[in-house]
Amino acid sequence: MSKKHIETNFRTLYFLASSCGASVMQSISPAQLRGARAMLGWDLREAARRSGVGFTTIGRLEKQTGTLIEARTSTVALLIGAYETAGIAFFGNGIEMK
Repeated sequence: MSKKHIETNFRTLYFLASSCGASVMQSISPAQLRGARAMLGWDLREAARRSGVGFTTIGRLEKQTGTLIEARTSTVALLIGAYETAGIAFFGNGIEMK
């Protein structure tokens, strides 16, 4: 995959992810983020590469308990966008493969 192709995909992913509303971001839990990554078989570095979010940030978000406090909406949007693009659907308290 060329660098230009990756950059184009990243811009498209960011646009799609940031079109999710803040209410969607608030309903996503750390457990859902962990589960989505696990279902895809991605390690932290792969999730970081595909989402554009730092792997230490992803790890920190996944370790939180309860809700995603102190998380930027744009950061969570990038993760959700990457997971949804890879085939994960988020709903209520759960996740599933599309």
